[in-house]
This record gives sequence, C-alpha cells and structure tokens, in this order.
Amino acid sequence: MSANKTTATGKAPLAIPPPSSTRVPLKTNVFRHMRMSNTALCPMFPYLDEGCFAPAVAVYTGAPGRAVGMFKHFNTVDEILVVFGAKGSRLKAGNAIADVREHFVNIALSDFNDPDNYFLAAVIQRQSENRDDQREVVTFVCEQCKKPLREFPFQSQPPVGASAGLRDSPEYARGFESPIGAWHAAEQFNSDEQGRRCTHCGHVSAPFPFREWGWGKYAEQCRAVDKALQAYPGLQEEPADSTANMSVGSAANA
Repeated sequence: MSANKTTATGKAPLAIPPPSSTRVPLKTNVFRHMRMSNTALCPMFPYLDEGCFAPAVAVYTGAPGRAVGMFKHFNTVDEILVVFGAKGSRLKAGNAIADVREHFVNIALSDFNDPDNYFLAAVIQRQSENRDDQREVVTFVCEQCKKPLREFPFQSQPPVGASAGLRDSPEYARGFESPIGAWHAAEQFNSDEQGRRCTHCGHVSAPFPFREWGWGKYAEQCRAVDKALQAYPGLQEEPADSTANMSVGSAANA
C-alpha cells in the first residue's frame, strides 16, 4: 500500500444526517432552469430560509446597442460564482470564484453588441442562521470615473422555517431578496437626476438599465404570487396535513 494512503477501522466519527423532512431533496438542471427564468439571480430552489444554500443563476447575451451598466454590491454573507458557459468573456466554463463581500458587478463580456457572446453563471450564498443580521448594499457608480454616486442598503434577512409548507408558512413562496432589493435601488437611483451627477467629475450618468437584468419583472410576479397565496382558500385555516400541503404546492406551481 502506498505510504500516502490510510485505512479506517471502526465506525467513522462523522456521518451525514438524513435529509430534512421540511426540505425535500430537489434536482434542477441549470440550463433548463434559465430557459424559464425572468431575472438575473433567479433562485434555483424554493429553499431560501435560514441556513439554506441558495444558488441563483443569471444569463446574459450580447445584442446590438445593448448596455447593462455596472454597480458595486456588498453582502454580509459570502458568495461563490460558478461559470457554466461563456463566450467572449475572460471567464470560462468551470471557473469558480469566491468573491470578496464588496465587489463590482459588471458582466464579463468583451462586447455586448455581439449576439454570439453569452455568459451563464450561478451565484451561491449560504443564508445566515440564528437571526444574524443579513443585509446587502447596492452602490451605483459614475459611468465616466467609476466613483460612487449613491448607495442603497436593504435587509435580506432570510425567513425562519419557511420550508415547512405553504399553508403553515406562506413565506415559502417569498421572493429572493437580492434581485428585489436591487430593483428598488435602481428605481430610486433612476428617479433622481441630481443623484446621478458625479461630485468628482460632473458627469450625469444615464438611468441604470435594470430592465436588462429582469429585476422589475421578477419583483412584480413575486408580488402577484404573494397576493394569490394569501387569497388561496383555506390558507389561514387549521394547519393542514401533508396531502393538503401538496395540493397547495401543486396549485402554486401550476
């Protein structure tokens, strides 16, 4: 036997526990998922409560006259970027990057006017636990000198026990806070021309093109889904058994 190999005897001291009954194991194909997505940072799974790993996917392509802008992002939890496909980018499929908590977000395409260029990646974060303060900050920067213009902090605290079931925890279908918070920030930034004037170089930046990111559409649909769930017959009745929860989930996913 090679000197660098070891053998284990007896029972292993560590063991992977069985899956939680409130978080049924799910499988999603990242490529199929993004065909149906309506936003950048679309969560792959419904489990967004505390302690969950939350992979969210984004895809971008070039197009004539397309511009996506750039901003700075801060997150109190760590993020890992995993690239699943790219052309016309300095990043390649298979790259994995652990971002610092404050980082620029600028899509890594060399030419956004080239429709053959594309970028598909997932950002994975682990939701905080024990009610730790989880928050994010979106900071828009000057188009010309890249100095900060305005920053918009928002809470992204995960729900507690949101995976128990739709009837017991309507937050199960709650949206992912990152794109919703970014959308609110972009709307406020765009509405204030003076806030887009750089105090360093005097340049007035154009409104941030958040529609290219899909944030507004995602927030709109989350709001409609929340209203539909609250109006769902029996949602506020006695806690239902697993069969009733299944029927609610099926209706919500139809």
